Amino acid sequence: MNLSEEKIHKAVEAGIITNEQAEQLKKLWLTEEEKTAPPDEPKGAALSNFLYYLGTLIVISAMGWLMNTAWDAFRGIGLFIIAAVYAAIFCGVAKYLREKSVVLSGLFVVMAVCMTPLAVFGLQSEWGTWPFEEPGRYRSFYRYIKGGWFPMEIATLAAGFI
Repeated sequence: MNLSEEKIHKAVEAGIITNEQAEQLKKLWLTEEEKTAPPDEPKGAALSNFLYYLGTLIVISAMGWLMNTAWDAFRGIGLFIIAAVYAAIFCGVAKYLREKSVVLSGLFVVMAVCMTPLAVFGLQSEWGTWPFEEPGRYRSFYRYIKGGWFPMEIATLAAGFI
């Protein structure tokens, strides 16, 4: 018997409330506790979430690896198409999983947003609006890309907000 039940019992003995009212109070408080109590996570949820995050990192890394090995072959519109298709697939899967797992759905959204800089770079490269000369091989990518970060960052922020 907890403190609330003891107080209810004393109130019944003192004649302040009836037994029926005491039972109604207990039922009310139990339903309120059930509504406010956080749901228990099933066993293994922490491991599942860790694996979800690890999988997301693997996918994002694989996309980087793909662009590293095939940089010259996918110039311009090819980069945009690849990024847009992947982002659309990730968004579709996120929408499908929204009811089943908020964590997993959110991670698919993260992967979709990670495709934004690649898509923007592909469009800038295709339209010739990149502010600097072509970098040539991928090894000079990071020196080359600094000047075009601003449009990519703005687009990525917008994609994240959307």
